[in-house]
Amino acid sequence: MTPRGKVALLSEAPAGRHVCQFESESDPLAESIALFAAGGLQRGDAVVLVAPPEQTDIVIALLERDKLDTDAALESGQLLMLSSRSLLAEVSSDGVPDLERLKGMLDAFLQRIPAEWSRGIRVYGEMVNVLWCGGYPELAVKLEDHWNELARSRPLSVFCGYTLDGLAESTYAGPFSEIGRTHTNVVPTGDDERFRAAVDAATEDVLGISFSLILSCSAREQTLGEHRLPIGRRTLLWLHQNMPVTSGHILERARHYMQHADAPAS
Repeated sequence: MTPRGKVALLSEAPAGRHVCQFESESDPLAESIALFAAGGLQRGDAVVLVAPPEQTDIVIALLERDKLDTDAALESGQLLMLSSRSLLAEVSSDGVPDLERLKGMLDAFLQRIPAEWSRGIRVYGEMVNVLWCGGYPELAVKLEDHWNELARSRPLSVFCGYTLDGLAESTYAGPFSEIGRTHTNVVPTGDDERFRAAVDAATEDVLGISFSLILSCSAREQTLGEHRLPIGRRTLLWLHQNMPVTSGHILERARHYMQHADAPAS
């Protein structure tokens, strides 16, 4: 996807799309969230932000930079905001999230949208990231499935943000491939090519081949939707699943290339 294609996807965000982005140094999530939200406000869609307050504050500042009247949008009910941390605390018992309570509260929140703005609904959500990073990746996947169910009965588009470390072995130990399955699109970032080059340099060091090219040319995927994942992360996922011992060495080498910014361009 080209940068122009990314802008079009996030700003137009047609109903039924379920998009996610991994945060990177060159493409912070806030910029993409603001693009997604601005498109909705300008088109007369309802916009719901479920994120940490510090993230929401940055997004609001970006919207106001672009001359959007966020105060009026909040007052009219076109723009709604919910703290992902507060929501998690409210639906947790003894520190364990209750998925059914969470789904019920999100559904009720959507019901609060005034009818004049309900012809199109855009939701940016970081609850999946909060659950995943909090040690509940399976619940995050179930929540992603719930968003897809909701989108079948209303004009809903969803954008999810993840801050998962692509060079941490723990990222691939969970149901990482499910992120590809549950989303229609994974938005590329400016760091994807640098990440891929680092992974290829690492696989060449350890295995003697640049592995991502082989994987990208293959039409086969181990689980549905894997092809949507950035090729560098998809390569590390395949290695973790099929060569777990070797993948640790490759992760270490890839981390070296990323840190020293000396991954060969290709």
